[in-house]
Amino acid sequence: MNGTIGQYTCGLISGGSGGSGRTLAEGVRVVSNSSSLHRVVYADDQTAILVPNTLPGNITYTAQTMGVKSQCVSVTRQCAVGTQSGGLIDYGPDAALNINCTKSGVKFNATAQDQTALCALDTQGNCIYGWNIPSNPFTAGDIVTSNAYLNASEDTYNGNTGWFVHGNNGAWNVVYCNVTALQVTYTYASSRFLFRSSTPASLFAAQRMMSGGLVNIAGNTVISAAVDGAGLQTSTTYEQAYALELSRQMLARGAYIYEPVDVEQIASENLVNGSDLQVIPLVLFIAALIVFACQTIYISIRVILAAQGVQYVRLAALYLSSPVATVQSLYGHQDPLKTWETDSMERFGPETEADRLRIGPTPLSINGQPGSAFVVTKG
Repeated sequence: MNGTIGQYTCGLISGGSGGSGRTLAEGVRVVSNSSSLHRVVYADDQTAILVPNTLPGNITYTAQTMGVKSQCVSVTRQCAVGTQSGGLIDYGPDAALNINCTKSGVKFNATAQDQTALCALDTQGNCIYGWNIPSNPFTAGDIVTSNAYLNASEDTYNGNTGWFVHGNNGAWNVVYCNVTALQVTYTYASSRFLFRSSTPASLFAAQRMMSGGLVNIAGNTVISAAVDGAGLQTSTTYEQAYALELSRQMLARGAYIYEPVDVEQIASENLVNGSDLQVIPLVLFIAALIVFACQTIYISIRVILAAQGVQYVRLAALYLSSPVATVQSLYGHQDPLKTWETDSMERFGPETEADRLRIGPTPLSINGQPGSAFVVTKG
């Protein structure tokens, strides 16, 4: 259910296959997600891995597969060369930016005049075919042009993006990448691909994996075209987007040499919406709630029945629940007939000036010492 490198790849293509165009067809289909065999996805650590095109939704498995991980940086500031000319800095003709990376120690021997596309690099920085990479990991370089980053003035950088506006071909960016072909162990669970571990693939395997993606010493623009405009309005930089797409396409385009192998472990997966519950504690909790509810209902009924059987319950309750009734009883005009009223407001009768309440400090002498107290008095 995953990919590995076939030991003898020549035998996978018949003599009448029609040459490299048909040989690379499976890789093109994987890139465009139209293959019936393979597809490339990103594990949770952003490693591009090869997986089966279709997977049941109710399984989980652990397997080994091929993967690629890339890290890219912009080296335009190290490679763009300007010369003083009449008080101005000349960065080359309008058709091409003057690029020389070797002066700054970047091993990428390419100029804008003869190289504006991706290629693998040898130890000296020269462009080579993918099947000739000298090591794993290896380096790759790309000189990219784009009209999407023309926000800056002529011969200036577009912020900190690495894009340099020059001439009539748009903005320029020199991208330098470290690429590693990997043997990856991953787990598929709940429609996610979880990275477990990885080791660099052998040089033999890496050369054959890259033979489909880096087939032209003059390079190609498939990666830069796919991410053109990236990094302008998102948290992902252009270099990060370029690295992800480079990993995906380098792995996908070599798909014509991958063959299936057995998984290491597989099991059924029961999909359950929500959280797991412990049944026994849940039953005990619900039972306790039911007992408590029954006790509450029983006590409430007993209180209601008992209250109905005792005289003057409602009148006595006024003194506990109504502050108005309490104030009237303490300071109001006492009318015997109105003491039987169960409505607090109906207990008040006609009041006189002598019945007015005075609330505030009142002179008070304690042990012959003058003082005051805060009290409520009538009149």
